[in-house]
Parts: sequence; structure tokens; C-alpha cells
Amino acid sequence: MNGPIEFGPWWLGPTEQFGGPWLSADFERLSRRFLASFTSASGDRIEGGALLARRMSGADGEPPERSELAALEAAIGFSTIHQNPYWSPDGRHDAWRVATSDNADLWAQPINVSEGWIALGRGGRVETMSGGLNLNDDHFVISAPLELHRPFGVTLDPELVEAVYEVLTAGTNSASDHAGQIQVAVRWLLRSWRNTPSITWEDRVVYVKVATEALSGTDSTEKSAELLEAIFAGAANQPGEGLGTDRLLWDPSAASRSRSWTTMSGKAKTAVVSAFAHWYWALADARNALVHGEDGASLTYDVSGSP
Repeated sequence: MNGPIEFGPWWLGPTEQFGGPWLSADFERLSRRFLASFTSASGDRIEGGALLARRMSGADGEPPERSELAALEAAIGFSTIHQNPYWSPDGRHDAWRVATSDNADLWAQPINVSEGWIALGRGGRVETMSGGLNLNDDHFVISAPLELHRPFGVTLDPELVEAVYEVLTAGTNSASDHAGQIQVAVRWLLRSWRNTPSITWEDRVVYVKVATEALSGTDSTEKSAELLEAIFAGAANQPGEGLGTDRLLWDPSAASRSRSWTTMSGKAKTAVVSAFAHWYWALADARNALVHGEDGASLTYDVSGSP
């Protein structure tokens, strides 16, 4: 990260800029040693790791609760990919500016403070646990995944981080009415932003479609398009400078478009839909073609004048 931010009860920023307090001097020494142990696939030290600590009690050694951890992962991850530059044909080679959701991985690591022992777990379907590791060992390192991309600095919007975090930890009130849908939608969106080549572009299209279904609360493309469009339209009524519809995929002034398709019975049909619905139907068609193994599924939405 380029600098620290504060949101809710949390401080998040470069480790070297954290001034404490710490649980103890030994905990600080071992924690800094742990954060300095990551290496790239080529063996180079990865510098600039970020530390998450409480604003009041600092690095107190107490991990977040499970629900709180999920909210933190969503808020930090969503804000990490949100700060990326918008795609353009001229910027396709600006990978040094682009972060993936891998860069927002939140690592909660138990440490034996008295002796420096830790255990590292890796893997999901088949988890491997490495024990007998000691942070006092001069040769202790943690190898990062081969596909980890390291951008030149990430700047998170503290207002956005706080907004996502507060909504997902709001409890029972109006702000939490759609918290579950938002959390699931963000989780699938972040999955589409993982850098691993084991997730193909076809997979990413499916993940994005699932994320929109989670946000709208329905798998009906027609109903989902209508509900999503209403969510986007609500942005036009938000108070505050810099908010609204600028640079959104949804555009209230975009002209309607004609959509043609063939029903399952083979009947050709045509309808006039909004520009957003036209895009969303194309996403749904691509998803369906990919899931059902149909030939000719397009991963590109190339329509003149579309944002």
C-alpha cells in the first residue's frame, strides 16, 4: 500500500508506518519478522506488506471473529480491485498499475510468542500443514504463489472500505437488509479477479454472472436485469460530490437496443431493451453457452457506443 487508512475500528497500512501499540516487544519482533519473510517465486524478498491492527488497542494479538474477518476480506478485496484504472485499448499494457484480488489476501497467523514457533497451512481441497517452523530461524521464508503479481503501490479509498465493512457488520437494521447478497456478490467478483491461470476467462464470465445473480437475488435474467438496473439507477440520487452515474456501466441516457434470439423451440424473436439489459442478456447468453458446452460462446461484448 502507498499509505495507511483507517476505517471502522481498524488501521491498515504499510508495516513500517505502524507506530503501535503492540502486545509486547517479542510479539512485535516476531510479527515484523513474519511479515518480512515472504519471497517471490524467484526468491526475492517481497517488501511493502501491509498490517491490519485495531485503532485503539493496536496489534494486540487478538484475531478478528469469523464474521468480522469475512467482512474485512470483502471490504479490502473489493476496494483493492476498485482502485484499478478503468480498462482502455491504450492502457492494456499498464499491468504495473493493476492489482488482483491476490494482492488483498488477508493472512491471520497464530504465533507462539514465547518460542517463535508457527505452523503454515496451504491449499483448499487438499490442505497441507507445515509445522516445526520457527521465526527465529535466519533461513525462514514463505514462498508466494507463482502467479502473484506485484503492482507498484495500491491506494485504497477509505470511504469505500468503510462503507463495505459497515454494511457487512451492521447487524439487524436497514443497512444490513442486503448484506448477505452483497457479501456473496463480492466474493464471486473477487474470485473472478484471482490471477491464477487455473481460473480461465470462461470461468471468470460465469463467476461475474453468479455475482450479479447474488446481488439481484434471482437467477432469472429478465428479473435480474430489471433489479440490477434499479440498483444502478439509485446511484443517480445519491447526495455527495463525485457520486452518481459517472463511469458506471449503466447509463441513463443510453439509447435502447434491439435484441434478437432463438427460443429453445427454435422460434426467432426480437425485443427492444435498454442498453444495460442488452449487455446483461449478452452476459447471460455467454454464461449459458459456456455452462452447456455450446460452440461459439463469445467472451466479448463489442457494441458501438456502449460503455
